Amino acid sequence: MENTTERNIYTPILKTTPLFKTLSEEEIGAVLVHCVKRDYAAGDTILTQGETGNSMLIIVEGAVEYWKGNKKVGTDKAGAFFGEIALLAKGVAKRQATVKATQDCVLLEIYQPSFKELLRKYPEVGVLVIQMLA
Repeated sequence: MENTTERNIYTPILKTTPLFKTLSEEEIGAVLVHCVKRDYAAGDTILTQGETGNSMLIIVEGAVEYWKGNKKVGTDKAGAFFGEIALLAKGVAKRQATVKATQDCVLLEIYQPSFKELLRKYPEVGVLVIQMLA
């Protein structure tokens, strides 16, 4: 994310995300540099179960719901993240659920190569991801 103003806006939201809550504002700024902002309208499909992926998304505005097949299995809102399994996989991973926007959403997407670079600088983020998956 190139825009400093956007980084400043999203820092407090990332600070509430379990994955980044232990990082300083400076460290969160370093994370945001590696993020790509994505906008979705209510009703849009963000990820499709079974497709390959190599990124994680963080909800900064809006809400989503998760589907496995034809069954709704959960919902999330700002501060939550999904797709984290793809960051830990070797290469690309299959998406575990379909994710749909239930409201207009702003998401921040971070790709596996950037995430691995962050882990070299901030290994505690990797520990948090593993703890959450366990």
